Amino acid sequence: MIKEITKEEIFKYVQIAFDGDAELEKYHIADDDYAGHTYNEICKTAEMMPLKYYKVGECGFTVFAPGLLYSFGINIKFRDKETLKKWFDEIRNIMPKFECALHGRNSRAIKHLIKQGMEVKEQIIVLQCR
Repeated sequence: MIKEITKEEIFKYVQIAFDGDAELEKYHIADDDYAGHTYNEICKTAEMMPLKYYKVGECGFTVFAPGLLYSFGINIKFRDKETLKKWFDEIRNIMPKFECALHGRNSRAIKHLIKQGMEVKEQIIVLQCR
């Protein structure tokens, strides 16, 4: 189900993951161009730390940083309990111990990871000077 790919290939799978998700605007931090924003953030992070890129079948993507589930998405048509469990089990096979830092707005992904057995370690407040 999960197969390693290159950074150049990841954008295609980000687009596939977000395609048809009418509720994405409620959970994504960008105002529009969700796939482009996600890809650009992945590329920025890749300049600072090593990342590994994976396609999830033909329905999504997963990106790892050392010890971190950095980014992921599975197309809404494939988010059934069995597929999501298999995806998470394969992640655990690749990286048995890891953390995942998500924006609080992404409550859907947070709830999903809790269902998979993850626990909230801490909540972080980020301040910005404007």
